[in-house]
Amino acid sequence: MKRFYETALAGYHAKGFCVWLDQKMVRTPQQQTLDLPNLILAKKIAAEFRDQKETIVPAQMPITSWAFSVEDRIAPRLKEVKEEILSYAAGDAICYWAGQPENLRAKEKQIWGGLLARLETEGLKFNICLGVTRADQPSDSIQKLANAMQKMDPWHLGLWLFATNLTGSALASYIWLRGGLTVDEFFAAGFLPEIFRCELAGDDPKQAPHLAPKWQSIQELDWIKHSLDHKTKFAEVHLWIYGRVQGVGFRAWTVKMAEKQGFSGFVRNRKDGPVEAVLVGPMADLNQAIKQCLRGPILASVDRLTITGYKELAAMPTAGFEQKPTE
Repeated sequence: MKRFYETALAGYHAKGFCVWLDQKMVRTPQQQTLDLPNLILAKKIAAEFRDQKETIVPAQMPITSWAFSVEDRIAPRLKEVKEEILSYAAGDAICYWAGQPENLRAKEKQIWGGLLARLETEGLKFNICLGVTRADQPSDSIQKLANAMQKMDPWHLGLWLFATNLTGSALASYIWLRGGLTVDEFFAAGFLPEIFRCELAGDDPKQAPHLAPKWQSIQELDWIKHSLDHKTKFAEVHLWIYGRVQGVGFRAWTVKMAEKQGFSGFVRNRKDGPVEAVLVGPMADLNQAIKQCLRGPILASVDRLTITGYKELAAMPTAGFEQKPTE
């Protein structure tokens, strides 16, 4: 597909964070609006769209492709997604040990055995099988995993499924998803036999032709996990608000809202039509403020809200909020 847009910016609409391509919101292949859970993901996807040249190449947009999959394939089929993950757990890769050669068995005991022992401390007991002989896993352990799924949103469930499909291990993916494994440790657990053979041949697993793409995918999934779980205390956001937003009291309304929240920053009209605002404050409050700016005062009618700047801060600035002259 040829690139059909000039600008790609993170934004916000009635259902949450989104991405604007010029004046159109990004839609999934199934023509759903791409509604994102946070600003970090929206900015990353906007950047992937900006990085496209004359032709849009989906293979160069892994985070966008993953988000499309969650919206189109995961969210509408949560029951099937959960069943697929549990079916992997019932015959999980880290429960099937080769047993020989001895140095491979030692690796399996160290890495996979360590993960299984960690799960057992949480009441999740899984049996080890030698060779390819299948063994039934305790039903109560499978049920406990099913119970853990009930607390997960489609984004985390989608991440769990993608990681499971990639590695063949729902159990290692579960530990990683909860922050129990670094990206390197997850790669080592997810591809233990392949890495063992590479190292035996004196090759770097992360550079080996058959493992390098998997290492890349693991890193992408790890970035997504951190973006979903990332907690920012203070931040600065730069907003552009379009529509009937001038001459309707939008600036005075923004000043009042910002002062009530204790934000720093400014608001002003722009000569070409939008209202520009920079809000600085606690991230939890900023998310709500962005949602409020989508509505604005009673006489306003907001068509579009884009976010051109986002910066995390270690502390809250002491400067107040001001209304600047039109520029």
